[in-house]
Amino acid sequence: MKSEHGDPMKNVLIIGGGLAGCTAARTLSGFDIPSVILESSPSLGGKVRQFGCKSGSSCSQCGVCAAGNLWDEVERDENITILLDSSLIDLRKEACGFSAYIKSGSDFIEKSFSDIVLANGFLDYASNAKTALDMDRSESILTGMDLERALYRRTASELFAEPPKKVAYVLCFGSRSVKEKANYCSRVCCGYSTRSAKVIRHYYPECEITFFYMDMQTTNALSAFMQDMNEPGIRFIRCRPARITVNGNDPEIIYEDSGVLARETFDKVILCGGIHPNSDNVTLSDLTGLRVDENGFLEYVKPPEKTHVYLAGCVSGPKSIRETVAEARDVGLRIAQISEQDGILA
Repeated sequence: MKSEHGDPMKNVLIIGGGLAGCTAARTLSGFDIPSVILESSPSLGGKVRQFGCKSGSSCSQCGVCAAGNLWDEVERDENITILLDSSLIDLRKEACGFSAYIKSGSDFIEKSFSDIVLANGFLDYASNAKTALDMDRSESILTGMDLERALYRRTASELFAEPPKKVAYVLCFGSRSVKEKANYCSRVCCGYSTRSAKVIRHYYPECEITFFYMDMQTTNALSAFMQDMNEPGIRFIRCRPARITVNGNDPEIIYEDSGVLARETFDKVILCGGIHPNSDNVTLSDLTGLRVDENGFLEYVKPPEKTHVYLAGCVSGPKSIRETVAEARDVGLRIAQISEQDGILA
């Protein structure tokens, strides 16, 4: 792929049509660099497109508004080609880039690209876990994504159909666990849970909220953060619940309290699931020559300016919305800044 002046032309393949992939594509388009987004699902936007704002009486800096009109902008952008229900089958190095073999629906496409951006996101543990703790499924046991949808659909006067009196958050759900192959902190669920808890209290001021947590990760000092949540009716219990079951129509949490098993019933239990690596990472590492780290996320072996393979978003580890946007923009800028350099692969 050469321009009329003989310089390598850029044409970027982006794996993943979520926040990171779409942000990278729009950044590239700002430099008139075309891209193709491969999205495995039937729609663009990934998980973040279903996220609801966490503002109550004021902005909580949750980052959801950082997406803005991104999805509409990507869908209208003439520099961006979107392939839904699509996946990368094979990838070969060429003199000035890559030849990609793509399955899109029932069709197979072979196309050349100068650069590859891996932005295939993460798996939400709570939404994908078959068994975690000893738990019965109930409409009153919500995953983080269930709560996000409720936040997205809320009205000015209603968040839930029935006002809850007691709500429990189970943090680190699927994180900090050797058994679940996630002996790391997912970093974002502490801030997420406390922001959404404030929304619940905004709608239902008398609702009692309990946080079951392993450890708190915050941008502020832990003591200051806990003080900010120090309101009547809010508790922090440092333990991993032993079991979640259903008592009548309500979820019941069994947990250890001072060495004794305690039982408590809630109107709603919210599972703040950890960020787990995408199951495609091993295949993508084989195709691109990147490394899978000890937790299953992808990492660089050589600088991406040498290999022309870039990572954006949670494909390389847990990140917040704002961190994902910043990294994806940086990837787009890094590709654009070498757009007139020699495209021969290292």
